Amino acid sequence: MNVPSLPLELVIAIARAVSEYSEHDKSALRAMSLACRAWLPVAHQRLFEHLEIHVEKLTTLVQFLRTENDSPLSKYILRIELSMRRRRDEGESIPLSVLSALMSKLPHLQSLTLLGFPFVKVDLQDSLNGCFTMRKISVDFFQEGVESTSQDFAAFINLFSDVEEVYIRGLDWSEFSWRYGLSPLLKIREHFQLEGASFQTRIKNLGIVAQDERTELMVLELVRRGPSVRSLTSISINGESLDTFVALSDLLKEAGESIVELRFGIFENLQVDSDLPTWRACEKKITACTSLRILELFTYVSLSTYDVTDTEGCTWSLIVSLLTTVSPSLRQIHILLQGSHKQFMDVFTAVEQNRKTRFDTVLSRFPHLQQVILTLSFENMGYDALMPMLERNTMRPVTDMIEKALPGIVSKGLLKLNVKTRD
Repeated sequence: MNVPSLPLELVIAIARAVSEYSEHDKSALRAMSLACRAWLPVAHQRLFEHLEIHVEKLTTLVQFLRTENDSPLSKYILRIELSMRRRRDEGESIPLSVLSALMSKLPHLQSLTLLGFPFVKVDLQDSLNGCFTMRKISVDFFQEGVESTSQDFAAFINLFSDVEEVYIRGLDWSEFSWRYGLSPLLKIREHFQLEGASFQTRIKNLGIVAQDERTELMVLELVRRGPSVRSLTSISINGESLDTFVALSDLLKEAGESIVELRFGIFENLQVDSDLPTWRACEKKITACTSLRILELFTYVSLSTYDVTDTEGCTWSLIVSLLTTVSPSLRQIHILLQGSHKQFMDVFTAVEQNRKTRFDTVLSRFPHLQQVILTLSFENMGYDALMPMLERNTMRPVTDMIEKALPGIVSKGLLKLNVKTRD
């Protein structure tokens, strides 16, 4: 084949145009394959390493790779992004076996991004479980009307034996619709026990941003019931309810010393009599994470009314309480504070009255601590919707209060304040 003498930039521009703007029919795929052969030196620089394709063209891509076994595309595609043009209820579902057939033709694939999840288990054979490994899997259930089940998603995850990073966003499984009676977590555990459902994949880093608390609970439970309890090193979740904290702590208890990084939110003020004993029991389970290095907590200080002289159940008090029980192995603590700055100042001052819960005293129990980051992103709680953030002058009393309360941390140069303002 005669190789045109073209500048590298032009070759890359042509490749990008074919990859991003074509309909990925067989002629376009053949053109991509020919480009890899023609400009071999460029191909070695990953000419088509990132392929974006609509799921409707997935079968076409699989058929092309099957008919052209020696296609250079099979060697050079490292990352694939599959997106949906239409809602699943407007078109046919795609068997997971089609996706597994694609991955079997891409031996160097490292990253798989799914924008929408149209896949169903149907004819998928259990023998395909654990056939693939992946560096990163990202799934975004952003499409309205797209309904998958936990069984479909578990079957997808179980295609892989090992995944370094799994990031799940926007999940909203509707297979459970109860509101009363048995708690969501107990109901989920009862269901998965009967189904024998779990993720049989070794996941290293797990991130979940779910639209529905029950979905977050389901993912945590599917992970807890599989081999990931021995491979997980990092977990990041919303953690908006006490039930989620229970599920997370049970997973952390089994994962133990393998956990190095932990990120979750505390958004719910607890009832001291009914909820706090459960919280305390969960705190004890987290002590199993003896190798924890990085802890990131985020909370929203609401204007809900409670007596500031009795703050045990408020979110800031829960954060301080957690820091009194987690492993002293922590190297970095990051706390993101949102909501009402006035309410935070009231609660912070009240908690500081107890010598045992003074923030500086609590932080002194971490001998290897290298940095304490407080991100202050308080909101304008008035009616000025166009100015949601506070002014710098308004935040000055908050930062002064924090610095004054942390003489030990400040003197060591460990405190970092990230103050977000509108000016």
